[in-house]
Amino acid sequence: MGGPKALVVMTTVPDDAVAERIARALVDEGLAGCVQRIPMRSTYTWQGGVEDAAEVLLLVKTVPALWGALERRIVELSPAASESEHRERSADLLRRSSASSLAILMPLVGFLPAEVQERIERTHSIPASRATAWSAALALAVAAVYFVLSLAASIGAAMAGGAAAPRGSRFATYFMVESLLRLGGALAAGEAMGTLPVVLPYAIWQAAARRRRPAAASAERPSDALAAHDEVTVHAGDPRRLSILSLLDKPHWSKAIGIRYQGSWYRLESATEETRGGSTLHRFTLVADPDAQALRGACDYDPREIVELRRRALVARHATWVETLAPLWGLLGDADQRRLEELYDYSAARATAWSIYGGVVFGGLAVALAVTYLATGSGSIADALLLPLAGFVLVDALRRWGPLRRGDIVASALAPLVRRLCNRFLNAS
Repeated sequence: MGGPKALVVMTTVPDDAVAERIARALVDEGLAGCVQRIPMRSTYTWQGGVEDAAEVLLLVKTVPALWGALERRIVELSPAASESEHRERSADLLRRSSASSLAILMPLVGFLPAEVQERIERTHSIPASRATAWSAALALAVAAVYFVLSLAASIGAAMAGGAAAPRGSRFATYFMVESLLRLGGALAAGEAMGTLPVVLPYAIWQAAARRRRPAAASAERPSDALAAHDEVTVHAGDPRRLSILSLLDKPHWSKAIGIRYQGSWYRLESATEETRGGSTLHRFTLVADPDAQALRGACDYDPREIVELRRRALVARHATWVETLAPLWGLLGDADQRRLEELYDYSAARATAWSIYGGVVFGGLAVALAVTYLATGSGSIADALLLPLAGFVLVDALRRWGPLRRGDIVASALAPLVRRLCNRFLNAS
């Protein structure tokens, strides 16, 4: 005996217009020999409630060989699929339009903080490292042209016996050094890095925004026991249920995983939010269930995990400064930089190399600039003070180059000053 020679497929649609469209398409395309439409009413549960609605039942007569194609076509012709396809097409069109605009503005995107560039990369597929490289190359070209023109104007004015031209070349020197470091990091290491004149106002704005959010501020600096651990209590009247109150959400918890607490297995029953003293707190209800360990996933729960979660949030907030000022932290000693490596996405060897390159470029340009001004008679007391300082920075950078080539990280003479700035990032715990 062979398999069935005919197949009757049943499905429901919301109204007769949809039923007629699907029926005609299936028959016209040869996927069904006959489609019968039967008006009916259905009573069913939906999202926790009971619904009653008019529907149309379709009886589709076909053969087993066409079942796969028939199923796909019914799904394609359903109203939910049409709405989903329309949303996907609209979202895709918006993404491509935004990506095209951002691609044109790529050099400007590269000036933004690293975390913003990476967010744009995830949402619009604009490579953060490429945006950084384009912006650094643009800034380097503009700063170099301005530096040469300003220097030439100053020398020309001094030789003619007139007033010295404005000294804008000092600002150009800074942007040349910063742009070289950003360009090197983007090309050699593929890292995104914003420019300090943009990162600084952004960080100040972020800090001010956090202070304007009472709930967030109180969650960052809680004053009660919830700062050290979650509040776990047995549900009143039902010892099988646990009520957990936490300052932070637990996105890794779901009803599809088992949760082990103090050797017993639980499953998540509900998750709600409540406000207390201006803070948003998260309340979870767990139900004892020995079979929860057989669910799709499992995790262990420790009420003190909030300390680690808050530490991670603090590290994430500091990451922008650590990434942007990496050449500055490269002046620190081995122990401090290894600590930064433990906490952040940071490379001690790379940051040290950047600090050395920056010291050589900045020191060399500053020495050349000061000597030129003093030699042409257009210098000032500031140039006389700048010359030994720039020479010191240059010598200090060259002194550290040899040990770095051998794999050793030697602190700069300027490390004590830098460490005071870095203390808050080193103590993110």
